[in-house]
Amino acid sequence: MKIRSGNSKLDEFLEGGYSGISSIYGLPTSGKSCLSLMAVLKQLKDEKNVFFFDVKNDFNLSRLEQINGESLQNHLDNLFVLKIKSFTHQQKKVKDLLRIIEKKKFSLIVVDGFNFYYRTLSSSKSDLARKMMNSQLRVLKEISERVPVIITNDVFENFKSGIIQMAGGEIVNHWSNNIIRLDVSETKHITLKRLKPAKEGNFSYKIVEKGIESHI
Repeated sequence: MKIRSGNSKLDEFLEGGYSGISSIYGLPTSGKSCLSLMAVLKQLKDEKNVFFFDVKNDFNLSRLEQINGESLQNHLDNLFVLKIKSFTHQQKKVKDLLRIIEKKKFSLIVVDGFNFYYRTLSSSKSDLARKMMNSQLRVLKEISERVPVIITNDVFENFKSGIIQMAGGEIVNHWSNNIIRLDVSETKHITLKRLKPAKEGNFSYKIVEKGIESHI
């Protein structure tokens, strides 16, 4: 099952949209949350339910309405936003999803900032953090067989190599069906590259009031 991204040209690049677990990572200002909000908006406008994990507690309804161009008051009953307090809290709520989706039908689940609390826990208890991340992604993988899941991830710079990496990247890579990297140029244009499954070429865009605008 695939869902639309909210942008027809991006859908074309992604060969139909998002499916399974789609992991998006990149530097701040690369548009990770913007892409997830566009997918959320598409589902809401189709009168479908969305479950949104607000891990970093920065969900912005005003931004969602700005992308839409008008109020979403008539669609808010279909949007379920959960603010996350810690990686332990995130683990419990991810597991609760198995029960929730049995009672209510959802067309999209978003975990915005999936590895945010993982990074903090990993610095002091790396084995526990890895175990918990694997546990959460195992549950999300099971759910994604019925409901597409989008997770956005923070990155860090490896000081030895100078390479920008996703925190917990090897674990996320293992469980994800799609890995999407976002790179920001000096001109503020963003390059979207699908690494898994590997796809030649890229999709270039800039962030605008209505979401994104493709750049040819």
